[in-house]
Amino acid sequence: MKIKFLAAALILSLCFSACSQAENTAGAEDSSTISSTPYNSEESETPTEETEPSTENGESSAKESEPAKSENTSDSKKTEQSSSEETNQTVSAAERTEAKTSETEKTTSSTAAPVTTTSKKAEQTTPSATTTTTTTAYVPPVAPQGSLYDLMMQYINEGQAQMKFYNVSTQEVQDTFLEIMAEHPEFFWFSNSCRCNTTTYGSQTEVTLIPYSMDMSGLDAKRQQFDNIVNDVVSQAKKKSNDFDKLLFIHDYIVDHCKYDTQSANLALQGNITQQAAQSGSAYGCLVAGKAVCSGYAAAFQLLAQKLDYDCGRVHGDYHEWNYVCAGGDYYYVDTTWDDPISSSGADVKRHEFFCINEKELLLSHVIESGQNVPACNGEKLDYYKYQGLYLSVYSFDGVKKIYEQKGKPNLLELKFGSTDECQKAYNDLYANWYNLFGSGSIMFSKGTSGLTMTMTFSA
Repeated sequence: MKIKFLAAALILSLCFSACSQAENTAGAEDSSTISSTPYNSEESETPTEETEPSTENGESSAKESEPAKSENTSDSKKTEQSSSEETNQTVSAAERTEAKTSETEKTTSSTAAPVTTTSKKAEQTTPSATTTTTTTAYVPPVAPQGSLYDLMMQYINEGQAQMKFYNVSTQEVQDTFLEIMAEHPEFFWFSNSCRCNTTTYGSQTEVTLIPYSMDMSGLDAKRQQFDNIVNDVVSQAKKKSNDFDKLLFIHDYIVDHCKYDTQSANLALQGNITQQAAQSGSAYGCLVAGKAVCSGYAAAFQLLAQKLDYDCGRVHGDYHEWNYVCAGGDYYYVDTTWDDPISSSGADVKRHEFFCINEKELLLSHVIESGQNVPACNGEKLDYYKYQGLYLSVYSFDGVKKIYEQKGKPNLLELKFGSTDECQKAYNDLYANWYNLFGSGSIMFSKGTSGLTMTMTFSA
């Protein structure tokens, strides 16, 4: 009996956000530093305007883009009863490309328009598809009992590198795998990408699922280490008295303990899906290894929030991934990746520009791809700046001075304004007159990606 082996590739959505940390200046993009003594304004530099972040990571990157939506579907070809056909397909959470084959060789590719966000952009390419012919004996498959979802959950939990399913379509297997990975960030050893080999024997079908994975050696020990960290962070967060403080704790923990994995993002740009890339796209990469791309940041936040009994999921836009979370009956967006930028000096900084914001503000810098089941995020109460008393709908120097004094004259002051115009007014005026607020010394200004926030860091 002849079997055709068809390899078709449909690229992965590890979300190497167009956020290469080298460019990950979200929230601290245009920064300038000036120093002087009081009233010596002639030596001050002219304020510069921050540039919009570029697209991030090569896989599905966050801040990186606006919806360049490409949707792919893969069709299994039916063969005559006298022959069996095996198809190799790779699927990603963000995209699927229709794979067609010829008798010799064909290439499929899927591209998405880049999105302007903070930096980190990676293009995805699709490997070529090849066809060969071989002969094999007929072996009728024996189908295990149970639903596809339950069986796959069992196999994934057991750490099986390959999983076989019978008399189901390749599309069903792919969709079920992506659904499980979206709902269960604790299965960190697999990325949200996979390939399938489909073999038909007359009217019977065998689908072999092969997920892309990190290094799975010593998986039991890695799971124990991972669980210990998760339980410790959740235990600390539970000691907080309200939703704002609990969510802020896990947000800040992630930003403080993880760095953006530029190397994996660059490999993704080249279409090189390594075990390190798979790890960096997981909650394990973020919480244990301390290096992640946007999907790893988002998976970690999702898992910790779920452990605290919050409804939390992941959202993707072109080449980027972030979270939605429900607290107090309202939904908000949180983007920990973009709140962990690198400053122009190369130093890591922590920001809160994307902590519990609404959809209107998110869309100033992000794009939400269509076809996702994302709740309407219109919450206002837990917005970091409004909750902390750092918000001015209309700029005034006296208003900023009042906030500065109420906060105990801190060396770092984050502010948010009611519109991009008001934020620009604040930036221009405070840049020129900062010494009237802080006194002599030096100060660094940075304006956020959305155009609504700014940060001043003062040193005497």
